[in-house]
Amino acid sequence: MSMYKQKMFDLSEERINQKIKHLRQRLVTLDEVMLDLDEDIVVSSAWSLSEVEKIISFELRQGETVQ
Repeated sequence: MSMYKQKMFDLSEERINQKIKHLRQRLVTLDEVMLDLDEDIVVSSAWSLSEVEKIISFELRQGETVQ
């Protein structure tokens, strides 16, 4: 993977993680997050919308079991 692609991938992960954090803090709804991430060119270039949904679902379930 080129250095540019790796940076974009890392940035997309950071943006998804930030949205997950906002969801956990109840600052936004899932619909708002999905719309924002779908419109985010960095995220949508690295992930499909269904992949983003799976990532968020997994991470939210993980947060419930860890506590």
